[in-house]
Amino acid sequence: MTEETDRPPLARMSTINRPSFWLFILSCMALYTCGIFIVPQITASMAVTSLLALCVFTALLLELVAQKIKNSKTAYYFALACYIFETLTIVTFALIIFI
Repeated sequence: MTEETDRPPLARMSTINRPSFWLFILSCMALYTCGIFIVPQITASMAVTSLLALCVFTALLLELVAQKIKNSKTAYYFALACYIFETLTIVTFALIIFI
């Protein structure tokens, strides 16, 4: 391969243009901060924040996979599953942290 035909590494990166994902990330950052300062025991705080971080990376993976799906019906249901996962994650962790 020559240098003219090689694609630069940044050209292969994907972007996420869904506003719902970015709202999910902001909500998770707020919950992460609240989890550190509000949850009383240090071990419980670490468990909650670690699980929250795992859910964020899972949602990121789901969003990246959703971009690669070409079938419109499958993409619709997969996007719906992503929305449900994001909603359940935020509601669950808000209940765990604040109750």
